[in-house]
Amino acid sequence: LAWLLAWLLPITVLADVWQDDQGVNYEYEPGSGVASVKYYWDDGYYERYYVTIPEAIYVNGERYVVKEIGRSAFSMKSRLKKVELPIGLITIGVSAFSGCSNLTTINITEGVTTIGESAFEGCTSLQSVILQEGLTKIGSSAFEGCTSLTEVKSLIKDPFALSLYSSPFSEETYSNGT
Repeated sequence: LAWLLAWLLPITVLADVWQDDQGVNYEYEPGSGVASVKYYWDDGYYERYYVTIPEAIYVNGERYVVKEIGRSAFSMKSRLKKVELPIGLITIGVSAFSGCSNLTTINITEGVTTIGESAFEGCTSLQSVILQEGLTKIGSSAFEGCTSLTEVKSLIKDPFALSLYSSPFSEETYSNGT
């Protein structure tokens, strides 16, 4: 009977959260070696304008590689001007930086394969974006409302490998000559 109950009941794995000295909270599953940015805590105490996401975090002596910026992790953090993304990052989640109205530049690091829907929507101060080799998907409205965007530099060697879902850029971006 015990084996039947064990087979019928779903197994739930609980993730832990760890916060660095910048106010960035990472979610990780102990023993997995992988972490994602869950959210950024900005209650006025940290007053950060510049945040660096490390390639890996260390919790209790274990190394966890940062592979994802999660859904809405930095959403509406208007103080942020610059975020350094790590090598090894794979995914920038849905609305990850939406509404970061003072963010001016973002370098999408090599290895990022996916930029989620509305990832940078409403980043009205964003002036330039660098898209690195390896990017395969840009979600719809990813750069919608980025009214200051004047430069999108692509280092993608095979543009046909890139899937664009709807229009990732707003009409203002196209009229700015990007």
